[in-house]
Amino acid sequence: MNANDFYTEQELELEFRQGISRFSPPAGLKDAIRQRLFQHSESQGNALPLGFTLWKTNRRELIVKIMKWSTPALAACAAAVVIGLLLANGSSNVYAQAIQAIEQARTVHVQWFDMTRGEATKCGEIWYEAKRGIREWTKAQDGTISERLDDGQFQWTYSSASGTAFKTKSHDPVGPVADILRPKPNGWFDELMKKTKRLRQADMDIRGIACQAHVAEPRVVNETRLRWVIWVDSQRRGQRSEEQRLVAGQWVADARCEVTYDRPLPDDRLKPRFGPGVEIVDLVECRPFNVKESLLQGTVLGLVVAVHEVERLDNGSVLLMWSIRPTQETLQQLGPITYRPAAAINVYGDAVVESDWKQVRWVKPMEIARWTLDGIQTNWTILMPRGVWAGPIQAIDLQFSVYSRGKLQQALRKDGQQWYVQKFRLGELSVPEKAVAMNKACRQVYERVAWAEAQCGDGLALRGRGRSLTEAEKQEHIAHGARRRELEEAFVMPWDYRPSRIAPEQFVKDVQANYERLMK
Repeated sequence: MNANDFYTEQELELEFRQGISRFSPPAGLKDAIRQRLFQHSESQGNALPLGFTLWKTNRRELIVKIMKWSTPALAACAAAVVIGLLLANGSSNVYAQAIQAIEQARTVHVQWFDMTRGEATKCGEIWYEAKRGIREWTKAQDGTISERLDDGQFQWTYSSASGTAFKTKSHDPVGPVADILRPKPNGWFDELMKKTKRLRQADMDIRGIACQAHVAEPRVVNETRLRWVIWVDSQRRGQRSEEQRLVAGQWVADARCEVTYDRPLPDDRLKPRFGPGVEIVDLVECRPFNVKESLLQGTVLGLVVAVHEVERLDNGSVLLMWSIRPTQETLQQLGPITYRPAAAINVYGDAVVESDWKQVRWVKPMEIARWTLDGIQTNWTILMPRGVWAGPIQAIDLQFSVYSRGKLQQALRKDGQQWYVQKFRLGELSVPEKAVAMNKACRQVYERVAWAEAQCGDGLALRGRGRSLTEAEKQEHIAHGARRRELEEAFVMPWDYRPSRIAPEQFVKDVQANYERLMK
């Protein structure tokens, strides 16, 4: 078992209602995509982070990972076609014919609409052409536009929140269209589809194509009665699907998916164009970070703390890349831990770089970025020299405050052991002689975290620009014994962003502003 529980059936259903894909690609396509990912890993020097896997996982974990990558439009499309394919009481002949018909499609165009406001509001779109690639477009409730383009050689991901597009090596030129080509339903949805029946009174022509309507057995979700209706053509391909809810005895559409096949796509749809003023950050040659090798490493509380990289900055500070992860013994005892965005705890432990404030000189840490995946937390921290230093920093005696979390903390407490260590000495770390410009180093951190976001999408965080405490926050701290004078000087640096939400130049400016404030 994982350290954090799997999604419950209800959670999976709710995720599906939000348009998140639930289906794995066919064996042939999955093997091809797996091979592409492994080739990508090898081309990067086998430097994928420890524990980073995409396909070596059980089916349910795979579903969760697909949920993170998929877009609402794609999910709705996959749902529509899957429902269509599962009609006719599961006849293997009909199913085989349906697969053959879909695989013959040269192009696929999908549009997904929100119908909850009484009119169709486009929320997502897909353009796919065999041998040319795929482009996905989605619009979030806050108006943010996201796009992914993959032509088989390179991938571009764009977010209007940052006005930036990231170029990486091809990740998956088929994308969730693989779910359309040969979907494999599973779990509760499979059971639901066994109760599908014809809805003859809803038969209609869609874009001039005669379609039959089929409906899934209604289900109750959060006290709302829901059903899926799918319209399929004579080739058994899904042309339209709707999620409908029962309101005052009438079925009203909440969401609609439209699918067309074998129609020419606009010439610019599969070209990396995202609008005027959009910066494309080239991450193709980005140096991935490797947490398998370390400069310093130590074990405490069933956790491994390791420093992987160190750079001298031109302002006299030092930049560290370090990580904390469970030992193999901890994993054997408690099981692996899989990242879940909604989970309160996604690690078995965390740590903070510390200094001995009684010394004449010390370093003050400022975290600027982190990435959490499969129980491993990778951190980028700037160490600022404070006190009296005879000259540039030549070496640092590294100490960490280490805290166990989740099941590991529970196990330590149960055994009557200390669950945290305030002064864990890792050792002395030498600092390279050559200095790197701080703005350049921060830009590189941004690009490496952006690379990680392009690979897995979640668990990333960048520090935003710091601010002073609000009066309400001060009063809350005072109620717990804090002194107002100290609070007046307090400085809060929130974990506000991921690369897709902030431009690289703005991130560098925020780090510089925070640095100057803390150095005062």
